[in-house]
Amino acid sequence: MIYRNYKEIENIKPGAKLWACAYKFDNNKITMGLISKPVYGMLRGYAWDYDAIAEEKSYSSFFVPFKRNSETEFAKSKAVQIDSRMYADTYEECVELFNSLVNEKVEWFLKRAEETKKDLIRETI
Repeated sequence: MIYRNYKEIENIKPGAKLWACAYKFDNNKITMGLISKPVYGMLRGYAWDYDAIAEEKSYSSFFVPFKRNSETEFAKSKAVQIDSRMYADTYEECVELFNSLVNEKVEWFLKRAEETKKDLIRETI
């Protein structure tokens, strides 16, 4: 299953293993702000890095990728808030999701190019 927005992912409990990706512009809508190809990791609770709070009483707040070639060790420095990514249950679904995000940007640029062409002055003397 593919999860494209926060509402679809917010009720999944901490501990769920998912694939995540992102492809977003900066605020200026010209330069890329975030390119995150599919990465495997786990949803974690709001206090996932502290032993003091039981995670099972928490809600999913972070996505933490696994270290390369591991499904148990986290790449803690790459933890992100769950709403900064889109998710899928399988690698293949995440690739499909990532490619759809790229294609959305391609279509956006093509539309802007067509709109810009309308500004040409076509005078004949």
